[in-house]
Amino acid sequence: MTFDNYVVKGLKALQSHHLHLANTFATVVSVENKGLYVNVTLDLYTVGQTQLSNIPVIKNPYLNLPIREGDKVFLVTANHLQNDYFLTGSFIDNIPQDSYLAIPIVLQTFYANTVNDWVYYNPEKTYKEIINETSHIVEASEVEQTISLKNSTQEYK
Repeated sequence: MTFDNYVVKGLKALQSHHLHLANTFATVVSVENKGLYVNVTLDLYTVGQTQLSNIPVIKNPYLNLPIREGDKVFLVTANHLQNDYFLTGSFIDNIPQDSYLAIPIVLQTFYANTVNDWVYYNPEKTYKEIINETSHIVEASEVEQTISLKNSTQEYK
């Protein structure tokens, strides 16, 4: 068997298998569809495309955490083409092709929490809210608060 035959045989073998995407890190360049999708640039240069579009963001359905331009994400792969799964909750076709999902991450240098309680900062760091077993604290230079409850008893100290 000649060298050319080995190359052709190898290419045919590759053609029968789908290529796997690498799990990697990326930076958000824009946010789409109310934060459900992001466009990213890969942080580690690879051969081929370095900008990816319409990557679904892994989110909790009951808590919306914002994602913004400049945020870091970890791109993990699903072993099938997603098609309209994130719209309908079902697959139209089961096509064996890797696709990315984005998981937001935080760099240690930007991590502002000093405790392991439930803490929310807005991205500009002008509003901070902390909830733990004993307290609910809001820290902000300007706070306009509206509370509408059917039945409520509040005590302020």
